[in-house]
Amino acid sequence: MSHVCLRLCSLAAAAVLLATMGCTGSRVISGSEIPDGSSARDIIALVNGQADKVSTFHAKGTVTIESPSLSHSATFDLALHRPDSARVLVNGPFGIHLASVLLVGGRFVFYNHFKNEVTEGDISLDKLPAMMNLTIHPRDVVNAFCGARTFDADEAVPDSMNAGETVTVLYFHHAAANHRYTVDRRIGRILHVQILDGDGEIISEEFYDYARREDGTVRPQSVRMVSPRMDSAVSLFYDSVTVNEPVGRMALSIPADAVRVQAGSSTISQ
Repeated sequence: MSHVCLRLCSLAAAAVLLATMGCTGSRVISGSEIPDGSSARDIIALVNGQADKVSTFHAKGTVTIESPSLSHSATFDLALHRPDSARVLVNGPFGIHLASVLLVGGRFVFYNHFKNEVTEGDISLDKLPAMMNLTIHPRDVVNAFCGARTFDADEAVPDSMNAGETVTVLYFHHAAANHRYTVDRRIGRILHVQILDGDGEIISEEFYDYARREDGTVRPQSVRMVSPRMDSAVSLFYDSVTVNEPVGRMALSIPADAVRVQAGSSTISQ
């Protein structure tokens, strides 16, 4: 697990640096003040355009769950089809199948292999199992999994932003919550997302780490979603990634005798 610790430490260090940058002297600036001459609209279009290049995504790696009631690591096999479908197969030691999750169009299906229980529900309304206990808007889950996080549709012009040599922080004020995005302009990807309440306290955070391959393509290395108020986090570490190759039909194999469990029941959170 040493590589996991190293990645988490590097993410934490980067988060402190980027958060500091985002909180210091935020101001509205023109495109000419950004070293490469790009404007806020250019940056937003670049990020959303990069995400649009991803249609399908397949990855294998390790998932780590941290919460007051649960701390566990397992391997996963992830397949997704943007914009709204994903299938996650979770395995324990020796390849033992633990659980399966299917997300399609705002709905989820969770199958607990050991208990032979299946739960279905609405991502935005019903309680997800612990392994999917994410404090992220349902519309962003699929993009987050494949490292293709985008700006919201109504985020065309930031309320403020600051720019460094290669990184720009854009801040958007919303009625419900405020959003702060840190973007690496070199790769056109979001590195860090903070959702803040009206008092500036963090509701949730997302961290993204990428690697540039020899052919120039950029692939996610890790994704970490943190909920400070719940003292919980879900981290995905990718060992292999393929993009825009067939991933098959988004479906789960569930036995006919599987017991149906009501969404939100504690029996599915273990």
